[in-house]
Amino acid sequence: MSAFLRMPVSPRTTLAIAALALCVSLVIGREAPPPAPAPAPAPAAPTAAADLDLARLQRARLGERTADPFARPAGVATLAAAPSAPPARAAVQAPAPPSLPYSFLGRIVDGNKSTLYLARGEQQYAAEAGAILDGQYQIEQVGPSAIQFVYLPLGTRHTLPLPAPE
Repeated sequence: MSAFLRMPVSPRTTLAIAALALCVSLVIGREAPPPAPAPAPAPAAPTAAADLDLARLQRARLGERTADPFARPAGVATLAAAPSAPPARAAVQAPAPPSLPYSFLGRIVDGNKSTLYLARGEQQYAAEAGAILDGQYQIEQVGPSAIQFVYLPLGTRHTLPLPAPE
């Protein structure tokens, strides 16, 4: 064995052995003892026998009538409803359509054909009567002073006034 201890060891090997020993010591040092079991909770204090109504805990025998669990307690007033009046319902409001998102840019009239130029934000449209814009609005009618739109999801109508021609 003394020959084994006299063998030359390279610095690289020594460094590798030292790093391995350090890793092993870190892993072993992190082990914690198992946690101690939590103490059992103290039993609840017994209630006084006067607080318990033992008659309520007994079960009715088969065939005996029991009290109605849904009966009103004594002393609770009841409201008498008018026999002819139907129950009042909360009014359900239909969803409100959004405001018209289009603005008028211009119009070109060529005989009976009228092409409208509209904008929605940065998006621009060239459309005619009957065209559907964005799958939600249809141009129903084009008049000299206004454009009539229909909001298709709800069937509501919107009017876009046009500026007076110059």
